[in-house]
Amino acid sequence: MYAGPKWGKKDDKAHPPIHPVKHADRNALTDQEWKIYDFITRHFLASLSKDAKGSETRVTADLGGETFHTEGEECLEPNWLEIFPWFKWSDKTIPRFFEGQTFSPSRLAMQESATVAPYHLQERDLITMMDSNGIGTDATIADHIKNVLEREYAMKHGTSILPTALGLSLVETYASLGIDLYKPYLRAQMEADMKNIADGIKQSDAVLSECIGEMKRIFDVTKSNTDRFKNTFMERMREAQK
Repeated sequence: MYAGPKWGKKDDKAHPPIHPVKHADRNALTDQEWKIYDFITRHFLASLSKDAKGSETRVTADLGGETFHTEGEECLEPNWLEIFPWFKWSDKTIPRFFEGQTFSPSRLAMQESATVAPYHLQERDLITMMDSNGIGTDATIADHIKNVLEREYAMKHGTSILPTALGLSLVETYASLGIDLYKPYLRAQMEADMKNIADGIKQSDAVLSECIGEMKRIFDVTKSNTDRFKNTFMERMREAQK
């Protein structure tokens, strides 16, 4: 039974969702073309399929007066996951337990470990963070990232996005002067206001006036601290380039 597509929470009206429009002959496509077509088709079919169903088990254990917690998931009905194999239900599984069940551990082990520095942001991680902070749409996020790279505030190393000496120096200089240009809320507020204009909630003149007023305030703070800005920036650049 056709259930209709799963409607997402956002629609920037940039273009309709990418979807297959006709059957493709495997032999008429290159390997790369077939992989793209297969991915798009499976994604489309998965959006029309039933939700996957599963269960979560949470375990609390008392061992020698110390309390330990763990949890795991089990997929009961994969449904759309059978069509779209690139998405996994969960990598964390534990044996099935029942409420009130007790058990005796077969082994106790103390493992020595240490913290590690976080991994560099991948482009997909950056897109997720931009989306969670209300920056960009499906149609504009790529342009935002492109602009940052072209202005050399950051650079791409493989699939990772790394800040440059210029980018680090600017952010640290802004922070030392109390200037919020590097914080995401300014751009997010601007984009939220643009949406409010489109929805008829705000007037464009009022939004423009507010935006210009905020930028003028930041400009005045920067201008009144020109020497401090220059000296701090040069100091940060020298440190970043070491």
